[in-house]
Amino acid sequence: MKFLKRSKVHLFIHPILKSSGVTMFNFQLKKMDRLNNWFINGFQNQSNDHIRQLKFYSTVIGAVILHMLVGAVQMGNIITYITSYMRFYVSNDNNYGRNTWISSVIVLAFTIFTIMSGYMTRKVSFRSVIFLGAFLITLGNFLSSLAVNASFEFLVVTYGFIQNAGCGLIYSIVIVTSVKWKPQYRGFIAGLIIAMDSISTFITMELQTMYFNPNNIPPDDRGYFTDPEILLRVPRYFRFVSLIYIVMGVVGTMMMFVPPADVPQPSQINDHEQSQPVTISQTIDNNQLYASMDGPQGLTVRQLRATNIDDIVSSSSGIFPSTSLTENLIENDYLGILKEQFDHDEEFLSNIRRGNTNDPYNHYMTDTNTANNERRPIMKNYYGVRKALRTRMAMILLITFGLSTNASYFIGAMGKPYGQSFISDDHFLSTVIAFANLANCFGSFFCGKLLDRFKFKRTMIFINCLVSASYFSFIFSYYFAHKLLFTIWIMVINFASIGFFSSHLPEVMNKFGAKHATAIYGIIHTGPVISSLALSPLFELLINYYGWFPTFLTVGFLNFTSMVIIMIYYRAHTVI
Repeated sequence: MKFLKRSKVHLFIHPILKSSGVTMFNFQLKKMDRLNNWFINGFQNQSNDHIRQLKFYSTVIGAVILHMLVGAVQMGNIITYITSYMRFYVSNDNNYGRNTWISSVIVLAFTIFTIMSGYMTRKVSFRSVIFLGAFLITLGNFLSSLAVNASFEFLVVTYGFIQNAGCGLIYSIVIVTSVKWKPQYRGFIAGLIIAMDSISTFITMELQTMYFNPNNIPPDDRGYFTDPEILLRVPRYFRFVSLIYIVMGVVGTMMMFVPPADVPQPSQINDHEQSQPVTISQTIDNNQLYASMDGPQGLTVRQLRATNIDDIVSSSSGIFPSTSLTENLIENDYLGILKEQFDHDEEFLSNIRRGNTNDPYNHYMTDTNTANNERRPIMKNYYGVRKALRTRMAMILLITFGLSTNASYFIGAMGKPYGQSFISDDHFLSTVIAFANLANCFGSFFCGKLLDRFKFKRTMIFINCLVSASYFSFIFSYYFAHKLLFTIWIMVINFASIGFFSSHLPEVMNKFGAKHATAIYGIIHTGPVISSLALSPLFELLINYYGWFPTFLTVGFLNFTSMVIIMIYYRAHTVI
């Protein structure tokens, strides 16, 4: 009866409300609310996406400006004027052979402060670190105007160490920050930013020649300038460009932004670039999923699902094409991840048996936090600094980077002095060196795309082979068709040698993750420090007493050795 009465009341009242329009009003109101919420949320999402895109482009432009500042701090062209000035006004002991020490100190300062930059960004804001780098560049450049009238050692400190300490603080931070915005294009972005070094060097060299030697006065028979009108411009140049450097540093720093936390990084296990799931990656994901289960239960499930790496590989034979299998095994390091997961399981099981063989599950539950830390999922390509340095991959990168980069440092410092030993046209040499740095720019793009397409190993083999062959035959320009052969060889070496820099930092990020990439790359950069400091007295001895040909053979042999090491020992799974 109560149900019947309520039904009658409802049947009596509902037509009245319906006739009064209340029901229709509520329906329209809810519809308008949903439409309003959809419009507001959509507008906010579009606005956030637009702001994010603007910040990304601003960051890349800021990185470009800062790397143009780094590129302006070069010694390839101005070193001939500095050496001539100090030889004329300070001491006759100054010569081109001694400049190899400046190059070594440049590498030392750059490496030390690249390592420090990775740790400093965890203590202070990254903008503070970048601005400090710009300030050191400006300070070192200004103090060099005083050092050229003092001593060669003072010049090594100001022009070599202080100035390039600032370059070390800036160099990798801006690349890593920019790459974090679009990690799927890390090779192209890194190549683009590094290319700005070359463009800036090209512009700076042309301006330097127009300022120092507008009348194209030739050097003497030994390749040194003696005209006082040219030499007296050296101190004034340093003071003037200091003002330009500080402006570039401030503008570039203010344009840099850190990407939001939701941007996927290369260290994450899920590879969004794959169009279809694969057996190995599914196995890894399942291992990480079941790693969250309590006690030995998750361990048992993982052992039942995948007990042998060979079984996993063989079960994939009908799913992958052969090239796809190779790319996934090598580039995504699936075998290494699985091996680490299985080794971890065995260690965990043995710890349980040693701790409490009667009731391992209860023993596990008594210390949940410790067990969770021990059984945390193995994430692809995520390594701390200490863990990364214990890997075989880090040692390979350090050794090969140290050997191969001597080609780039040597040609940057000694290319023009070598040309002046048999070519008496300063404008021609400056133009060739400037265009060689422009070739360096295009080489950065080329090597970046080469890295994205053919990956690290094949890229490094090709570049080292090309550079070593060029150094072995560089001496031909001294005897035949001087200007033509010098131009060709200097272009080829500069075009190829930039690939060592545009390839190693993305490889560090790919293998060890982006979080500590700056610090890891800085430590790997100790390879060039050790090799350049060790080889500086050898290069000085060879240049001053034996000539250029033995020096070129030595540099080419270093690149050949680096190529052989990569061919024999480089394997993707050696990251563990």
